Amino acid sequence: MRTADLDYALPVERIAQHPLPERDGARLLVVSPEGLMHQSVRDWPHLVPPGALVVINDSRVIRARLRGHRAGTGGRVEVLLLGPSRDESVEVATVWSALGRSNRPLRPGAVVEVGGLRVDVLERGADGTLTVELHSDEPVAEAIAREGSVPIPPYVRRPEEEADRDRY
Repeated sequence: MRTADLDYALPVERIAQHPLPERDGARLLVVSPEGLMHQSVRDWPHLVPPGALVVINDSRVIRARLRGHRAGTGGRVEVLLLGPSRDESVEVATVWSALGRSNRPLRPGAVVEVGGLRVDVLERGADGTLTVELHSDEPVAEAIAREGSVPIPPYVRRPEEEADRDRY
């Protein structure tokens, strides 16, 4: 599948900028042999056939968007942590896969300061992903929670709000 196959025009006014207070009230588009039906998430249990295997994702989004500055030059940098690069839990991982954005490419050896958290760029993959190592005087997971922000999807055009920390 090509990602271009998933690209379509969606009017900005049709994109929710805040989640609904009651999650089960969210809209659900059902594709069936009879055609398309508009339902809500609360209808979902009635739509699943008996005996179907249901896998539920109960993972939580961490505050993985780190905004900081290059050590030395002060240039603005944003690092989005994708996940631990080693087989470690989020709570103890210090080496992460990440994406980086700045006015100049982040190369191995670059150091980004995010409050009390230091991000060292170790490698840059051919696909542009970074391998970074995080350093802090406190446990790294606590530093990420304090210094990071919720990675709100790019189509949501508003600043992070306190409620986003619980909703995502």
